[in-house]
Amino acid sequence: MEKEFTVSDKMKRKAKKNRIKTERKFKVPRIIKVASLIISLACFSVGIFAIPYSNTKAFGICAVGCAVFLIVATIAHGIMSNWASNQVTTRLNERLWISEGKLSHFFQTAFAGGLNIRHADERGYLFVMDLNTIREAKYDAKSKRIEFLADGKGYHYSNVFKLTIDKEWNLNGYKAVLYDYMEPSLNETLENNGVAITRCTLDFSISDASI
Repeated sequence: MEKEFTVSDKMKRKAKKNRIKTERKFKVPRIIKVASLIISLACFSVGIFAIPYSNTKAFGICAVGCAVFLIVATIAHGIMSNWASNQVTTRLNERLWISEGKLSHFFQTAFAGGLNIRHADERGYLFVMDLNTIREAKYDAKSKRIEFLADGKGYHYSNVFKLTIDKEWNLNGYKAVLYDYMEPSLNETLENNGVAITRCTLDFSISDASI
């Protein structure tokens, strides 16, 4: 059986937003963001519509409050966006396919931060996992997070354009963490290949490896 999964930036953006809405780790920063926006809007409204411009002290307090809580909301949004990017949009030029009884997962990572966060260099990773070794598979229907252990081979490309592999290692009980933003569904495909998957709530951990 051979199958190539479709992965697009649009699917990843949707998966990232879904993580923020559904994973419990995002609950506190979500509340902080919403509350800060409400307070910021309230300060703005009071300052503009309820306080005369002659009352510069009260007007100044409202202006400062509006700005401060808007900054807090922006910071909370940035933190959530950064966390939700992990294992989703941080995986660049991602490919996933099944061939000869193996699940292969290829991706690259950004070579720098800031404006280069969406740009990869010539390096890349390939994880080739034997389907019949996949075990302890779990799936969260809300966040669409999939976790499982598998055995196989790991490869590091020093140059993906020249297919130059400079590192190779065995995968023994490798913990794979993916989000089911693929077409067709990875979760359904694994089940169709005989993988037993437990449905439960899976929480994102800040300590999750970036790859």
